[in-house]
Amino acid sequence: MLKYKILPIKYFFILLLMLLQFSFGLYQIQKEAYVDEALWIYNRIPKFWQNIGERDWNGTRRSDKPGVTVMYVTGAELINKDNLIGCKNGCLDKPKLEKMLWGFRTSILFCTTLFIPFLFLFLKKLFDSKTAFFSTTFIALSPILLGMSRIVNPDALLWIFSTGAILTYLIYLKNKNNTENKYLYFSGIFMGLALMTKYVSNILFIFILILPFLDYIFSKEKWNSESTNKYFKRQLFSYLKFIAISVTTFSLLYPAVWVKSSRILKATLLSQAFESVWPFFIGILLFLILDTFVFKNYILKLPLNLLHKYKNLLKKVFSILFLLFVFIVILNMLKQIPLFDFGDILASPKSSHSKTTPFFFYLTNFYPILFGIAPIAFGAIIWTFLKTIFTKKNKLESQQNIFFYFAFFILLYYLASLFSKVAGTVRYQVILYPLILIMAGISIAELVKNIKIFRKPLCRYFTYFIFLVLLIFPLYQIKPFYMSYVSDLLPQKYFLDHKDMGSGSYRAAQYLNSLPNAELLNVWSDKKGVCTFFVGNCYSRFKLSKFKEYNFDYFVVSSGRKNLTCKRINTSLRHKHLDIPRIDKLYLQQNYDYIVKLGNRPVSSVKIFSAKNVQ
Repeated sequence: MLKYKILPIKYFFILLLMLLQFSFGLYQIQKEAYVDEALWIYNRIPKFWQNIGERDWNGTRRSDKPGVTVMYVTGAELINKDNLIGCKNGCLDKPKLEKMLWGFRTSILFCTTLFIPFLFLFLKKLFDSKTAFFSTTFIALSPILLGMSRIVNPDALLWIFSTGAILTYLIYLKNKNNTENKYLYFSGIFMGLALMTKYVSNILFIFILILPFLDYIFSKEKWNSESTNKYFKRQLFSYLKFIAISVTTFSLLYPAVWVKSSRILKATLLSQAFESVWPFFIGILLFLILDTFVFKNYILKLPLNLLHKYKNLLKKVFSILFLLFVFIVILNMLKQIPLFDFGDILASPKSSHSKTTPFFFYLTNFYPILFGIAPIAFGAIIWTFLKTIFTKKNKLESQQNIFFYFAFFILLYYLASLFSKVAGTVRYQVILYPLILIMAGISIAELVKNIKIFRKPLCRYFTYFIFLVLLIFPLYQIKPFYMSYVSDLLPQKYFLDHKDMGSGSYRAAQYLNSLPNAELLNVWSDKKGVCTFFVGNCYSRFKLSKFKEYNFDYFVVSSGRKNLTCKRINTSLRHKHLDIPRIDKLYLQQNYDYIVKLGNRPVSSVKIFSAKNVQ
């Protein structure tokens, strides 16, 4: 008689997570117009595949991101070209437009959902089932990551490949004598895909180079059977192999490299993300090779052994430093007159570095990530840091060491953003959200492990159920504006997504379309996405001549464009254009005709005003 093996219940939970993520992600996925999507859908993706068909390999470099993985994932949607051409030529056929957007965006969403079981398996291999479950649940049901996964943009895929590269390398590093060689190959392949997605992933080369040194400091006992020099020789060989695999993956899958190999350098050392630090990186790498293979680690051995001796103190100092940054951010937020304005810095991420000090610019990066995760995740992370500080004998297990590795990477990433003078908006930090959520998963698993009642299967499954409900409820509340999520810990007068991707445009356009004689209306919007779905005359460019030429009936303003519009108004006033409509005043007015609340916060919204409300 045949015997059927029943799958463990944890795998049914993973299937449930996939269904939840995909179903929430599909909700009104076609009913929005996002920033830069038109550039990808109408230009970069079709031309990439056209160049492939013509064997014009040089022409496949369609973007400086480069976003090649986006083109591969969404390429199948070009089979029906009529939809694409019809919408591009300005024919507002809403069913056709929405069908096209549904296809492109669902391709991205499907890819991220497909990553969930692999994520769980990697985490289970690295930690244990509890940590893997809590971490995977946090990531699968993260509003920020889900919102990003609904957009045709390289950032939607970047977090998958970067997380995969880090986790698989840690699995390889975890095993004594690095016996899990296949995970080194997986890590290199993920890294190559990350490079094909966005060049900011180059920071992983730095972090993965540092990982063996962190592991030596905090887990030296694991390597006692071999000498320090033998350990670092093996790790450096592994690292060089990792680089070779990632560059090979990048080169094989990116046709533009086939005819111009110098693009490998432009994608790595000479990329915009790496250009300010690559001499230091090469210098440090050469020093490590020299010290390891010539001086037998004579230079590094002493400081590393000293750090290992005081590793518990090091963890406490690091925890205090991290919590100090968190405390300053919270204190600044609670003050009536803040020392520095988070929103002002994040609204202009590439130019705001001149408005504040480097220290405050650095701290601003904490704001979107601390309040862009669930309160339970935030609390669990703080608990682990406090426990580390106040526990006298802190013998951390391997998985708890990784908690600190990820915290270190967050600080390193913020340091890189300081050097590049680009503030970490919600979208620019998408690479960090999975890591901080894994930190939360480690913390929750450690917490429940110490409570005896959770050892009973019934209590354990009930806990998982409550945990799921706590994470599902916010998704249900804010759907479909997942990118506008804000933790309940943040006061109502604040929001996070100061540089939004266009959320709320569809609903604003729907309201305008419902007005009498909508086809004859003239509308000005600070969001170009409104014009995509509006049936009347719509303008989004800020030109004084347009305001004089057209008698606008309605104005659409959004919290995410407030900073930019106010700047332009002030510039016009300085140039004595006193007859310009004072649209900037609308951002503070409450006598709107219609409002779309993003993330259930009036302060984060899209407002529609009739012309009579504009001076």
